[in-house]
Amino acid sequence: MSINLLQQVQENLGYPPLKKIDPNEQNPGSVPTADSGALAQAVIPAVLAGMYNLVKTDEGAEVIKQEKPGTDWSVELYGEKSSELMNRIASLTSLDSLTAHTAFNDTAIETARLIREQVKTDNSNIAIRQFVESQRNLFLPYLSDALQAGLLLGDGPIDDRTNKMEGPISSLMHSIESGFNGNETKKAD
Repeated sequence: MSINLLQQVQENLGYPPLKKIDPNEQNPGSVPTADSGALAQAVIPAVLAGMYNLVKTDEGAEVIKQEKPGTDWSVELYGEKSSELMNRIASLTSLDSLTAHTAFNDTAIETARLIREQVKTDNSNIAIRQFVESQRNLFLPYLSDALQAGLLLGDGPIDDRTNKMEGPISSLMHSIESGFNGNETKKAD
């Protein structure tokens, strides 16, 4: 049985529940500021977006498979743009970038652990990729546009406000999109 990775990370790390971002208000004001809720709201979806981007390659899936102590997950997930992301998280949460960096790495460590746990019976790169990709529509509604994670990852559609929309038509469209994404993954492997 698959878990909701965003909720499980939030619960395991003791953060308050996250709030969905209103697709009509794509601004920093839609995220609470200066508390652990704000930090979680910024960091957890940013980590998941980075993991989603990482598993697109076999090398990225291999990184998640391995438990490497001391991994700087911000650099692993966002590369040379990691300091820019940490500054955006700090600005959004009214905290310093060191606090943002520490929370980001702690969140990424827990996220990678949970991914490994979910695919332990079949820890192939394909299983890792499919599990993380299945989480896309669960974390995108929580990802603040103010972080511009998609821009930093080179995947602009991640920031698209249509990913945050809900309702019967949006749900149908997300299901169709997931179906196409799943078929592309199977063909690529």
